[in-house]
Amino acid sequence: MSIFHPNASAAVLDTLLAAQSPSGAFGSIVELPTGPAADENGFVTALVLHELSAWPATPALTAARRRALDFLACCERTDRHGAFSFYPPDRQPEWMPIALLPDADDTALFTLALVDGGRWPAQRLTHTVRQVLEAFRLRWVAADARPWHREGVYLTWLDELQYPNVVDLCVNINVAALLKRAGPEHACALAAIVDMVDAGLTWAGASPQRAFLLTPYYPHPAELGHALDRAIRLGVTELLPCRDKLRGLGWSCAADPVGWPLDTPLCSSDDGRIVWRAPLLQQARQVCRRLSPPASHSA
Repeated sequence: MSIFHPNASAAVLDTLLAAQSPSGAFGSIVELPTGPAADENGFVTALVLHELSAWPATPALTAARRRALDFLACCERTDRHGAFSFYPPDRQPEWMPIALLPDADDTALFTLALVDGGRWPAQRLTHTVRQVLEAFRLRWVAADARPWHREGVYLTWLDELQYPNVVDLCVNINVAALLKRAGPEHACALAAIVDMVDAGLTWAGASPQRAFLLTPYYPHPAELGHALDRAIRLGVTELLPCRDKLRGLGWSCAADPVGWPLDTPLCSSDDGRIVWRAPLLQQARQVCRRLSPPASHSA
């Protein structure tokens, strides 16, 4: 049974589908030092696809999902089977002189979308964990590491030459959803992520400044709440206590991660000079959460 009242969601769904690019992407806006520009990337497209999974299937929605999956498939690296980048390799924007490396965040999100969308078999989940991500785990915690870092969690960039290779909580939460779906043999890696998220929230406490350090590629802490909600909906119930802890920290985004303007920042470069916003995604999130609010751990 659908959770949506047709009259409450039809207009939003029509707006989303009408805004889909001919490429299959769902667009965003990137704020550059020179000003804003329209942008099409796999990251926003995958997140919109996740929200669309809550709507009942219609011919128009099925066609839109198919086009979006086509776009995500194009983001796979031609030089590394199963690894994904933010953009398709042949569609880097003109303003970006150096192509982005493949990364764990996009690889986890896009792989899940392609498997859930029926484009790839479930065996690709195991391939991604073992053959793509395994080499990019934190093997030891250095003395100068963040106090919440944990051995066995995942680095952001899938490149041996990238240094420093940042550990981001949102990235790891997205990987946790992939690990959960890949099977119980990845329980140790999943446990390391859950332990790190819990430790990071404890370390940050009520400090927004510390909260930012947990997610350097996500400039607004609301995305940490969204990432936790998404992973829990995808089966990572181990993160329920972390979501409850986040809600109790007093961050203004924690109690209601959808109560922010549609132009709230989504992700950014690690120096904060380039910021992506996705009003379409934020609108879809608001409808989904208001009509189907996530249950609390204590409920």
